[in-house]
Amino acid sequence: MNKKIFGVLATVLAVSLMLTPLTVATPGAPKSNEKFEFFELVCSGVADGNYDRAWYTPPNAEPLDNKTQHSRGGGWTTGDTVALTIGEETFTMDTSPYNVTWTTTFDVNLIRNNDGSNKLTIIKLTDVVTVYDANNASIGTLVLNLKSAIDFSTMPPGYSGTMQGYGTGDLTGVKISGIDIGLVDPVNGIFMRNGTITGWPAEITND
Repeated sequence: MNKKIFGVLATVLAVSLMLTPLTVATPGAPKSNEKFEFFELVCSGVADGNYDRAWYTPPNAEPLDNKTQHSRGGGWTTGDTVALTIGEETFTMDTSPYNVTWTTTFDVNLIRNNDGSNKLTIIKLTDVVTVYDANNASIGTLVLNLKSAIDFSTMPPGYSGTMQGYGTGDLTGVKISGIDIGLVDPVNGIFMRNGTITGWPAEITND
């Protein structure tokens, strides 16, 4: 082969390799053969108005004149509705042998217009769903990290949110992905998150 042609081919091959993304297995990443199941969490409750920390920016202005109000570590009172659905099975606070409880903490950034009216609320929530066995002993949790926003530029205000989650204890290896639908029943304070879940242990069932 002509040396000049060989040199051109070698250069093309080298550039091609540089432009080709390498496929590297990420620790904990879902395997291609994992079963994806429907996931839904329906829960109720109300914020208790208490925060671990709250402040305004800029700090030297009156609250309603500030453009951003920050609140961290919001408290929550859980209601009487907690329903976790995995595939076609639903676990509640009263099912047997496995039952669940739910709680959440949240951070809020409330961004105001110059006239003090609400412009945008950015919310970061951490849901914890605890799963109990027949002896009412915790076997693990589902931890959901949610990032949501309320846009007050529309009427009614627009809501959007994303959700990523993982399992602990006997649920280690569980992965969750989906959306935060938010408040679906304002009268009863019921919220909903749904998406897909992988890695749920088949032996954890009430069937």
